[in-house]
Order: sequence, then structure tokens, then C-alpha cells
Amino acid sequence: MEEQHCTYCASPRMRRTNTAFTVVTRCLHCGRVFTQPLSVVLVDADHARRRGLVSLLRAEGIQVVPASRVANLERWPVGEVLVTDVAHSTRWWIDVGATHVIVLADTDEERLLAQRTGASATVPSGNPAALLSILRTYTEARP
Repeated sequence: MEEQHCTYCASPRMRRTNTAFTVVTRCLHCGRVFTQPLSVVLVDADHARRRGLVSLLRAEGIQVVPASRVANLERWPVGEVLVTDVAHSTRWWIDVGATHVIVLADTDEERLLAQRTGASATVPSGNPAALLSILRTYTEARP
């Protein structure tokens, strides 16, 4: 793992802790605290599901950029987790910089399609607890 230095005083003496969806780093030299909340881009054509997932993620303290389709995104999900429906799943998400791609897939056919596009994980779209569990795992593994 690469050594992290304080962006304020350049000290390498940093202490990192993870909360459920945020990485908190404190400089042991100057005392500055840096927080990196998990950021998710959500592309889902289903308005009701998208609205519900946005509310759930924001209630957990996760930053969310919602869109109904790719054309509505103002920027690519560079350094962020992408959560999308099967219709918007593509191998290109990782190529443009998404750290992980989670596909909302309910049927075996949708899960197979998601695997073919290189999804990091699939989640039944009606199971928000499964989505939060995967996002917690990603937060814990962040560098």
C-alpha cells in the first residue's frame, strides 16, 4: 500500500479509520482530518427504484449522482462506484474510470448479461440491504 502524506503539512504520519461508508484520515503531526465519503453514480431508467435508492444511499451518508440514462450524466464516474440497471451496463464503465460496477439484476438472464459486461457485482434490484452490504465491502477495501 502506498504511503499517504498529509496534503497540508506533508507529514507521512497518518492514521486511517473506516466508518460504514467513509474513510477518515487524521494527520498525527498537524491534527488535520480528511474525510472521503463513498461516492456513487446511479444510472437507472426506473424512476421509482432510482428515487428509492437515492433516498436510501443519502440516508446512509453516501454521496449520490442520479441519472435516468447515460446522456444525463454531467461527468464520467471516475473514481466512483457505478450502480446501474442492466440496460446501461457495459464493459466501458471501468475503462472510463469507475472503481466498481454494480448491476441491478433480478432474473438469471439479467445476471448473466451483467457478468458478460464485466460487472463487479450484481444485486437484486429489490434488495437494498444487499447493495449496502456490497458498498460497505468496497469502502473497507479502499486504499
